[in-house]
Amino acid sequence: MTSLLKIQLQLGLSRSLHFLHISDTHLSYADHRDTKRKQMLAKQRRKLFGMEKDDISLRCLREAITYVKQHCDLLLHTGDLIDFISVQNLEIVQQELIDIDYFCTAGNHEFSLYVGECRENSAYKRQNKPFVQPAFRNG
Repeated sequence: MTSLLKIQLQLGLSRSLHFLHISDTHLSYADHRDTKRKQMLAKQRRKLFGMEKDDISLRCLREAITYVKQHCDLLLHTGDLIDFISVQNLEIVQQELIDIDYFCTAGNHEFSLYVGECRENSAYKRQNKPFVQPAFRNG
């Protein structure tokens, strides 16, 4: 982990609860199971995020998971774990989070088929929720 800010809150719980809070990892993958257009989007987004040679988003997610396994009760991810909906992005989420307890809240990118293309209103989110929800155990 590059830097951690440790905060202690008194919430009246019967025992201490330790979690790691991360956000905005923006996993940007697509492979042969997705359309060529989606594969091109993945390539463009990875270039935009500077991940052509070093996939910092996946590396940081894995570092966070390792830290959680050693020091925490769960991982708390508050949105944009994935950059857009793709078979590979959702598969990575399932594979990487399988061995830890976690809670994820959805950001706007969890519902995005193609970044910036549509108005991300509640109807759009409802339309895409069935693709995304199965990848996250906390539903």
